[in-house]
Amino acid sequence: MSEKVKRNITCPKCGNVKETTLLCSVNASSFNEAHKQIFDDTFFEWTCEKCGETRQLLHPLLYNDIKNRTMIYYIPNVDRRQLVDDRLEAEFPELADVKKRVVPTINALKEKLYIFDLGLNDMAVELTKLAVAELVTKSQKINVSEGYLSSYDEEANSIGFEFFVGEAGKPFLSVLSKSLKHILKMRITDKVS
Repeated sequence: MSEKVKRNITCPKCGNVKETTLLCSVNASSFNEAHKQIFDDTFFEWTCEKCGETRQLLHPLLYNDIKNRTMIYYIPNVDRRQLVDDRLEAEFPELADVKKRVVPTINALKEKLYIFDLGLNDMAVELTKLAVAELVTKSQKINVSEGYLSSYDEEANSIGFEFFVGEAGKPFLSVLSKSLKHILKMRITDKVS
C-alpha cells in the first residue's frame, strides 16, 4: 500500500499555491509504474497548473519491493556513508531477511534499483566501486567525486562504472573492467548524464 501526504506547494516562478499529494511510500508490486517513473525522472516531477513551471519536488520516499525483499529509503542529503539504518533493524526484527538501504540522492536510488534488478549483492558492488575508484584516482591522478554502476554483463564478465570528477558539469570518467585482475579500459567523455 502506498502512503500519501498532502502539502501546499508554492510555485517559485509565479507564486501560485497548489495542494499537492506526495507519495512518501510506494509498494512496487501494487504501483509498478513507480520504478519506471524513478528511472525516467518523472516520479518527483511537479508542474504548476497556473504557469506550467516544472520542477523536481524531492522528498523522502520509502520504496518497498516485497517480491524482491528490498526496502530502499531515499532521504535527500542523508549521510552518504549510511547504507543501512540500524534503528530499523532493531525496531522490526520480522524484517531481518529484507534488504534495507538508505540513499541520499536520486542517482543513488536509481543505482540501488538497478543493482537489485540485476540480482547483485549491493554491498559487493559498493566495495568494487570503491576499489575501482581508488585505482582510477591513483592511475589517472584525478579526484573522483562520486560514481555509479552503469553496466553489468555476466556472460562477458564485465562491470562498468561512471565516475564524476570535479564539479557538476565537468567531464566524467567511464570505466569498464573485465575484472579487477585485468587492466582497466578507460575513456573520458565530455558529457554529464
